[in-house]
Amino acid sequence: MKIGYFTDMFPYKDPITGEIFRSYVGGGVGEVVFHLAIELAKKGHEIFIFTKAVNESSSIRDYENLSIIRYKSRFKIGMALIAPELIYKPLLSGIKLDIVHAHMGIIFGPIGGYLYSKYYKSPFSNGSPQLIPLFNKKGLRGIYRRK
Repeated sequence: MKIGYFTDMFPYKDPITGEIFRSYVGGGVGEVVFHLAIELAKKGHEIFIFTKAVNESSSIRDYENLSIIRYKSRFKIGMALIAPELIYKPLLSGIKLDIVHAHMGIIFGPIGGYLYSKYYKSPFSNGSPQLIPLFNKKGLRGIYRRK
């Protein structure tokens, strides 16, 4: 099964050795996605992680059953680095996912995953409780039509 994780937070760690190869400020979201991805890759699933790059150009790192696709951060809002390409570039990647899994860090990753799932009619799984009101049965329109 091809599984795509969409998140703005993902550590700069080697999935094989667990070694940190670049310093970064991370947190629980990235660690959860990192360990979920590794375990599912061990079970033979093909894993694609769509995330942002921190202070570097866009890049792709391929490991056995796991690819990490990072999109360049273009600007900052407060302390948050923003990678707008995370919203639309996965749609242009040519990768056909069987399931899309979004994890909240900053909203661009989950929005990219949601749009991908709608465009390719792939099942959408939400790994963050904060996203439930955003990705309800009305889709993103539900954000603006709240009472």
